[in-house]
Amino acid sequence: MEYRLYNKVKCSLFDLIGHDEPAQTKCLGYLLAKSSKAMEAFLELLYPNNPKVKKLLKYKWVVNCELRQPTVGTKSVRADFIIRFYNGFNPELAIIIEAKSATSFSSASMSAIHQVMHYRKMFTFLNAFSNIELVTLTNFISYSHSNGNVIQIRWNDVISELYCKSQKEELITEFINYYNKIMGTMNFYDAEVLSIPAGRTGSLIDKCYIYECPAQDKGQYAIRAKSRPLYLTFRQGGNNCGRMKKLYKIKDIIVLDFNDTLMIDDIDKSGKYKDFKKRINCYGLKPNGLKYVFVLDDDLSFDLPYPVEYDPSVGKNGNKQGHDFLRLKDMLAKPPKGQKVVKLPI
Repeated sequence: MEYRLYNKVKCSLFDLIGHDEPAQTKCLGYLLAKSSKAMEAFLELLYPNNPKVKKLLKYKWVVNCELRQPTVGTKSVRADFIIRFYNGFNPELAIIIEAKSATSFSSASMSAIHQVMHYRKMFTFLNAFSNIELVTLTNFISYSHSNGNVIQIRWNDVISELYCKSQKEELITEFINYYNKIMGTMNFYDAEVLSIPAGRTGSLIDKCYIYECPAQDKGQYAIRAKSRPLYLTFRQGGNNCGRMKKLYKIKDIIVLDFNDTLMIDDIDKSGKYKDFKKRINCYGLKPNGLKYVFVLDDDLSFDLPYPVEYDPSVGKNGNKQGHDFLRLKDMLAKPPKGQKVVKLPI
């Protein structure tokens, strides 16, 4: 049997709750309360390769969504959801989670960090717990020493973990379908290839395997990061204006201040990204403010079998402006006989 809402396929109780930001966290909260497999996936994100996960799954847990804490006057603070674990009647662990929409910009990650740190002070009844974790759930991870001990996870990471459990439980599959409808895609990425004009930074990118653009922008740069492409390619300038010769596999997209040297040291020591500090130093530029940093994978990047460029005779005249989204199939195509370059319409 199948349930449809407004004649949309694959609907479930999650669609009845809604699709805005509060609804998204209520849906996830419901899933974590009802599914031990979903809770296991969530805890594995917080405590990777830690036996603590199996221990917590033996406890009872309570998920509070939209929990309010009265303050002085008529105002109150509201946590998206708080998870409390009890060993019998003994409080063991509380997790305060501030979530932002699955379609939010980078600024939401910093806002979520400040909010969850404030909630830790306001929800004083949680002091009964021997351990309290602060967690943000956003689209991007922002690296800064001002973040304290806040654990940052991304919606995309949650969905990836849940996907591994979805074959064993229908409720998880229903939540993944719900999430995919919000994102407008059935993939965990939105684009296959993001093409960007490189200009003078092209040689730096090829040498350092780092690409950056402003993170405090809600225009074209935010679109580049939010698109979650599989690959980047860069259009050359000069005599080969617009030509693309290489695909760079994207390992991760983070938010970082290039001048936060202590944070760069910490990321490098973590070993999450190979030679991270060396690559940042290689890049040389020290742009001010928060940046989207595309960490590129030098092991999985490769030269195209044939150069690719736009054909002014097909479509609009002139060179392509700004970024563009391309299909991997077109980038790997073979040019017509007698030609050495793949031509794409502008």
